[in-house]
Amino acid sequence: FRGLIEGSVGEFDHAVLLRQYIGEQEGMEAAAHWREGWFRLYEHKKDGYPVLSYISEWDSPEAARAYFSLYQRVLKGKWKKMEVTSATENEVTGVGDSGHFTVRIAGASVQSVEGLR
Repeated sequence: FRGLIEGSVGEFDHAVLLRQYIGEQEGMEAAAHWREGWFRLYEHKKDGYPVLSYISEWDSPEAARAYFSLYQRVLKGKWKKMEVTSATENEVTGVGDSGHFTVRIAGASVQSVEGLR
């Protein structure tokens, strides 16, 4: 893989994302607990498909847990197909339109990797 772009993901970005897939009120309330976020987009050198790595930090483990649930709903909304292959209290894995994904929570942090093949 080679890195294509990376950058921060702010409270406004999260508010827009959540508003689009979750709803105005619930999205704004959740985004208000955001503290920091970062993404990195990779491209497979041979096949050219993208992989997104993303992490967000929240003001409490409870806020992160709420976002962990909401982000799963975001994935269901942005993809036509989403199949969960494994789900635990702290990690969800499966396959979506862009390939395999993993979303996990650890303390006040929510991480995802999307697009692996």
